[in-house]
Amino acid sequence: MKYIYGLVLTIFLANITGCATKTYGPIEVKKNIYLVEREEGAFPLNNLPLLKEATEIAVNFCQKNNKKISVISQKTNPGPYIMGNYPKGSVFFNCVHELSSLEQDSIVNRASFCLTKNAIEYDDGISEVSTLSKAIVNQCYDPCVTQKIEFLNNSESYFYERCVSEASDAIYKTRNIKRQGGAYKIFNDFVFSKRKGDGHFSLTLSTFNSSYTSILYLYCSDGTYSKSLDTHYLSLSNNAISELGLSYKNGGVIELSVNGMKHQFIYDRGMYSDKELKVPLPSIAEYINSNEIVVSHKNKTIVFNTKGYMDARATMIKECPTIIK
Repeated sequence: MKYIYGLVLTIFLANITGCATKTYGPIEVKKNIYLVEREEGAFPLNNLPLLKEATEIAVNFCQKNNKKISVISQKTNPGPYIMGNYPKGSVFFNCVHELSSLEQDSIVNRASFCLTKNAIEYDDGISEVSTLSKAIVNQCYDPCVTQKIEFLNNSESYFYERCVSEASDAIYKTRNIKRQGGAYKIFNDFVFSKRKGDGHFSLTLSTFNSSYTSILYLYCSDGTYSKSLDTHYLSLSNNAISELGLSYKNGGVIELSVNGMKHQFIYDRGMYSDKELKVPLPSIAEYINSNEIVVSHKNKTIVFNTKGYMDARATMIKECPTIIK
C-alpha cells in the first residue's frame, strides 16, 4: 500500500513539474536572426500568453543591445497536446538599429556611390554584365551588404541580390551614356556625366557631403546648334534643405554662406530633386577651389567632399567654358 501511495505521489509530482512554463533562447539560429520560445507543460490553457511572453523576451533582448526588435515570423504549436507535444509560442526575430531617415539615406547613398564609381571605373563596354556586376558588388560588399545587414532589416542574400541588380543598372547606364556620345567619369569624390539631349549636351558634376545625405550639383547645358541653350547653375539636393534647418518655400530666396562667402540661393523644383536650393549662373571657381565646400546657414553646416576637385574642375571648364564667366 505504501508502495502504491509513493508511486502515485511520484507521478503527481512529475506532472506538477511538467506544468512549469519553460523558456528557450534567445539563440542565434543564423547571422543576426534569433529564436526565442516559451513552452507550457501538461494541462495547458492556451497559446496566446506564450507568444506574447516570447515576444516580450525578444524585445528586452534587443533593448539591452540598444536596438529595436524586428519580428520575422511567429508561430504556435497547434496541438494535439499529448505525449510531450505541449503548447509553444515561437518568435524568430532580429535586432536592428533605430535609424532616422537621414541615417537610412546615408547607408543607401554610400552603397549606391560605391557601385556607380566602380561601374564607371571598371566597365570596358564588352564584359559580360552579370559577371562584372558581381565583381563590383564584391568591391562594395561592406557598404552594400554588410552595413545594410547591420542597420537595415533584411537578409544577406536579399541585399546581395539587390546590389547585383543595382550594379547591373549602373553598368547599363554607363554604356548607354557613352554609346550616345557622352561621357561618365569619376574624379575621386566627384562624378562627371555628359549626356546628349535635344540640340545640347547636359553636363553635371556632383559630389556628396561627408555624411552622404546631401548632394551638390554643378549643371551646364551646352548647345550644339545654338548658344541660346547655354546655361548653368549650382544646386543643393536631397536633404540639404532640412540639414540646413530650412523649410521649402517655392520661389523664395535664402542667403547661405559658401566657404565663407555669402550667396543668394533660390528654392526651386529641379532636375535632380523635387526640392532644391539653386544658384543660377555661378562661376565654378567660386565653389570648387579647395579641398572642401562648406555651406552654412546660421548654426547649421554641410561639408561636401571635394577630393579630386582640380581634375573635376578642369574637365567641367573644358566641356562648358561659360561656367567660369
